[in-house]
Amino acid sequence: MRKRSLQIIAIVALCVVTVAVVFLGVTTVRFMWFRPLVVSGGSMSPTLKDGQLIYVNTTQKPQVGDVACFFLVTDQLREDEKLPSAEYYGGNGFARSMPIWGLKIPEKYSGGYSILVKRVVALGGDTVELRAEQAEGANLVRLYRNGTAVEEDLLMLNKNELDDATTAYAQAYAEAHGSEKVYTVYPVSATKVAEGRVYVLGDNRGSSTDSRFFGAIDAGLFVGVVRGQ
Repeated sequence: MRKRSLQIIAIVALCVVTVAVVFLGVTTVRFMWFRPLVVSGGSMSPTLKDGQLIYVNTTQKPQVGDVACFFLVTDQLREDEKLPSAEYYGGNGFARSMPIWGLKIPEKYSGGYSILVKRVVALGGDTVELRAEQAEGANLVRLYRNGTAVEEDLLMLNKNELDDATTAYAQAYAEAHGSEKVYTVYPVSATKVAEGRVYVLGDNRGSSTDSRFFGAIDAGLFVGVVRGQ
């Protein structure tokens, strides 16, 4: 009887140790490779919501179409890459949900920074453009990469030419697809992205501070790719 009791105790102890090891392993992987962050602001709406918890795979390099996080430097050592102050970027940054061990900005940069989340639309060597064009009489803007239109689940209106036909077209689109998919933006001339840089846009095109304002981001400033969005 005593022997059986000892066996049961040993089995229970083994189960407890196994669960603890698995939990520790999963937690370590999550914190070392999948960093938790909390979205702050609506620049990626409706894809990501304000206050939403996301996990960032820090081992993955961003590719076109990915939603990725990166450091936006507010003060840099190199004079030719000076950026506006942190206040300029408003609510486009991140609030950390918990300590992020080992997540450091590259040493060549100094001063303050924010962590932003945007969608990657072009890489080094690509040419990106927000081109003004017409569809059914409406004045629209469409994203082009290397001269080819990018298929997107949204509608961008040309802010320079908001006439009645454009407004009617937008209303019909909003009724069919939802008003959260309609944005008013300015066209952006074709720009070739420098090698080692990444061009990003917020999904909320009408209310996002992104590469249209601060240019393409140094690829070395990317934290990783968002997973589980």
